Amino acid sequence: MALASVIIVSACSPTGALTPTSVPETPPRTTSISQSPTITETSTPTATPTPSPSVFESFPPPPADETPEQAAIRQGWMNYWVVVDTFSKNPIASDYSKTQEVTVSQSEQSKAILDDIAHLRDNGWKVVGDQVLRQLTIGTPKVSGSMKTVELTYCYDGTHRKVVSAETGIDAKIDSPDFLKEQALFEEGQDGIWRASSILNRRESC
Repeated sequence: MALASVIIVSACSPTGALTPTSVPETPPRTTSISQSPTITETSTPTATPTPSPSVFESFPPPPADETPEQAAIRQGWMNYWVVVDTFSKNPIASDYSKTQEVTVSQSEQSKAILDDIAHLRDNGWKVVGDQVLRQLTIGTPKVSGSMKTVELTYCYDGTHRKVVSAETGIDAKIDSPDFLKEQALFEEGQDGIWRASSILNRRESC
């Protein structure tokens, strides 16, 4: 799969089953970032989610009856996607530490986000356009021992973004689904911040 639906093409199952995610749009990865930064669970993400500068809103507005816990979960989800958007548009950045501040340490997603950035960088690509995520549903948090997790589902709309050559800006002509239905697992850290643990997706109009 590619980085949670913004960068490359995800290897979506032909049967529509959810599959591990990363970012929509490309052939199989051949390289990965050689060194993952070591970030402690207590690091606080500094990325502040903001609407896209165009007419497209990056995130859906919060519901009127949102609880404080749901607001914290939503914030962690938006933090993750702000970082994805930042590095997909600038994959040759020298410091990738923020990717580990928005993912659970040693989790599936902490590696996937780095692999997808590397895939863009090594192919000389970057993403341009607007990130649009909507139809967010936050599940009921579950507690298992000291771990607290929650499942989120939402729609990734890729119709306002594309992969281009980072050098020339020419469309890379990569086959990518217009829409992905995503299912994400987030975990609450000891610092009260929710971070991405894994993300699955499938091609589905939404």
